[in-house]
Amino acid sequence: MIDREVFLLCGNKKHDIERITRTIQEASVIIERIFHTKISCGISSSGTSLRALPVLYQQALEALDYNVVIQDESYTYYNDILPLQKDAPLQKDDDWNSEVDSIEKIITHCSEEELKTAVLNMLEHLHEAHYNLNEYQIVILEISFSLARLYKKYQITSDKEFAGSKKMAVKILSLNTGEELDNWLINYFQLMRTLIQKKQVDNNVILAENAKKLVEEHFREPDLSVESICKELHVSSSYFSKIFKQETETTFLNYLISRRMEEAKMLLKMTDYKSHVIGTMVGYPEPNYFSYVFKKHCGISPVKYRKLGGENN
Repeated sequence: MIDREVFLLCGNKKHDIERITRTIQEASVIIERIFHTKISCGISSSGTSLRALPVLYQQALEALDYNVVIQDESYTYYNDILPLQKDAPLQKDDDWNSEVDSIEKIITHCSEEELKTAVLNMLEHLHEAHYNLNEYQIVILEISFSLARLYKKYQITSDKEFAGSKKMAVKILSLNTGEELDNWLINYFQLMRTLIQKKQVDNNVILAENAKKLVEEHFREPDLSVESICKELHVSSSYFSKIFKQETETTFLNYLISRRMEEAKMLLKMTDYKSHVIGTMVGYPEPNYFSYVFKKHCGISPVKYRKLGGENN
């Protein structure tokens, strides 16, 4: 919320802008020190008649709009922004898309502090363009809508305020200072980071669980492999291997062998099938290789395991 006061300075001498701005700066320092708050002033050009007051008032408001974007500035003089207004079309072409793209590349794996630093660097470049408040609101709105494409990319659904384009626009256009807009954008990026990383975790869990289900359904098949699983799940083998180990703390091959050995031990204890038959039943049609894998995994041969009644695990 911004409280606005209008002051009319009258005198016979020509508008002494240097003396006025120096006084404002001194007052700003004192007010911040005593009251822990900041002031922002928009200063119009000078006029010679009361009929000029409406124009001067609009000039002061326009100068203030430029000033409230960057809170560190205690005043903006209308005459100082005239060159900026002439160059405005060029400023509006400032390319922030490349910076948003750079942030998108790190948002899936960066820390909260790393993301905040990247966004602050982008905002610093935006401030150099000297947008007025309305222009800055539009820029923040455009950046927010640009970033919103990540909702579709990562299939994120959320009923939060940030997810709805209408709510987002209303919120941004209701903010009255550059500081509020900056904080909103930082929070928006941080929320997006949280949602994307959570979605990735959820997807990783689902991927690992689906792989486990496929193992349960097909572990008896000799040709079951990382490649066949990846083909079924439509992912690359390198990505799958990384995610599976991350979620299960073991490799896919070790997981598959453990499941086959678990089944083999059960069959050795509960049935009278020959060892080579059991090997075939759990995906090892070659008897010698089954014995080799079983002994390596369980510490003893299948025959000895059966003689011991399965007491050695």
